Amino acid sequence: MQSKFAFAAFLNCGPHGVIGADCDNDLYALNDRATFVGCQLYGKIMTLFGEVDKCIAVLDFPCPVPYVFSAGVIYANFTGANTDLYDMENPLPPYTWYTEAFYRKNGQPLLKDTPPMNPAIRMCVHNYAWTGYPSEFFSKNIPTVVVGEEQGKLFDTDSMNIGYMDYAVTARSTEQAMQFAYNVTGTDKVIIFDGAMGGMNVSESLAKLLLEKAPEVSQRVDNVLLPKWLKQRGVDISILNKNK
Repeated sequence: MQSKFAFAAFLNCGPHGVIGADCDNDLYALNDRATFVGCQLYGKIMTLFGEVDKCIAVLDFPCPVPYVFSAGVIYANFTGANTDLYDMENPLPPYTWYTEAFYRKNGQPLLKDTPPMNPAIRMCVHNYAWTGYPSEFFSKNIPTVVVGEEQGKLFDTDSMNIGYMDYAVTARSTEQAMQFAYNVTGTDKVIIFDGAMGGMNVSESLAKLLLEKAPEVSQRVDNVLLPKWLKQRGVDISILNKNK
């Protein structure tokens, strides 16, 4: 839409917070640039997260369970990092806000093409997260340890999470929960969803893996995945040259 009366602005919000702004009278052009930024920034970190082979995810931020985030990525999206969430050729993601409707009461998916939630997450240590959002699906599909009897009781009496603790166990302390997770999973790779925006807090072993994978992931997104994602969305590929 081009008109001297048309005007729109776009705040570029990435893993580092607000890192830029854009405006245009051509709303289609603005949409294309916003799509490019979203696919480029989040596409890289999501693809990198998909390289994690196994880990313990720790929730420790004042948000409902699916909304706690690390490096700008919410826990709910990490549970789907085992597939390319940007590839529109993939029929179904492991998790979206609607995925729960794809499962029967017995926990089995209605459709055989529904992929499982990220199997790299061997255990979730729920150190701190809010009630108030239906989160039973997470503890039902990912082994979960909730820190503190008080927090466990809070979730057990929350009308949105009556079944959450049916699939989780409690630990007396964070240290006990982590030791339990180490023993059961056999991995010391840990990622903490603690609200970090400019980076992420991980264990040394996971940091080493991510640093090894990052250069190849960056090149793959720039040269292979990003052009594919943009083409699927009808975005002019020439926008790549304008944004480099």
